[in-house]
Amino acid sequence: DLDEIVAHALAWERKLGEIRKG
Repeated sequence: DLDEIVAHALAWERKLGEIRKG
């Protein structure tokens, strides 16, 4: 489902953002 893909994308952005902040 598209919703699942979107949810994963949002989760990844959050993870990447946290990694960038360190």
